Amino acid sequence: MKKILSILVVCAIILSMTACGDKQTPNISESQSISETTEQSASNIESEPDKIAENIETYIYQDSDDFKIENMKIEEVKHICGTQDDVEKYTKLISDLKLADITRIYATTGPSFFKTGKVTITPEEAENIIKTIKKFEISTLSNEEYEEIITGGGWSIYIETKDSAYKFFWNGESRIFITSDKDNVSVGLKNKNNTCVELHKILFDLMDKYLETADN
Repeated sequence: MKKILSILVVCAIILSMTACGDKQTPNISESQSISETTEQSASNIESEPDKIAENIETYIYQDSDDFKIENMKIEEVKHICGTQDDVEKYTKLISDLKLADITRIYATTGPSFFKTGKVTITPEEAENIIKTIKKFEISTLSNEEYEEIITGGGWSIYIETKDSAYKFFWNGESRIFITSDKDNVSVGLKNKNNTCVELHKILFDLMDKYLETADN
């Protein structure tokens, strides 16, 4: 009897070990492969560059009298001197502006006593304009700075995105006006660095480049 019991115990142990051996163990190399693929896909999404679309409308006009845009979303109602809240609002707006969301860019630069006209620029050139705007360092103006009468050359840049529109205007010195289609109020602010002058040169150079090509 003891012999039979011993045999049964041994059989039970063997069957138990066999059952455990039949269970599927996780495939470590397959799990690692899935994990690596997921991480790589996430990395590709994060590293995808913010680029301007190839088919956006991009024009520069020489002479602000020609600056007429069909279906423009901004209609300026009044001009005001910006507050610290406006500084924070537009600093964030400029920082959050995504190249891929932009659908139209129009700019004017002038005056010019030699040439007038309208030119189409490349997406890369339009991208350079936006990246320069992103370098703005804005602050509030004093009442004297806001009221100061400035004459001379300047520029105006109109940007449309999928759901908003903005206009930036500069006519010399450090004062700029920014308008959003959300309120149609032109807010006067100060730009503390040299990017307004830099933009003026960029726009002038682009006009010269394309108008000279057209003349030839």
